[in-house]
Amino acid sequence: MLSVTTSIRLKPDLRQKLDRAARRSGLGRNTLVVRALHRFLDPDARESLAEEARRQSLAACRQDPDWDRTAESDPWPAPVPRKQK
Repeated sequence: MLSVTTSIRLKPDLRQKLDRAARRSGLGRNTLVVRALHRFLDPDARESLAEEARRQSLAACRQDPDWDRTAESDPWPAPVPRKQK
């Protein structure tokens, strides 16, 4: 597929993060940027990321099988009475 060159401006800290990610992954900066753009611009990818986040959140909640009982057994502290003026 034919590609087109596009220039973008990055703040130095973002460029450093991109460079570190490229070194860590062994992929080029261009590949990482293209993949990130695909993920951001593809509604199916965004939906699957949101679904995965929901799945992981639910899984984390299930780590404590008694979470519903323990949450109710730890009441809020009683309010501190205000001094009358």
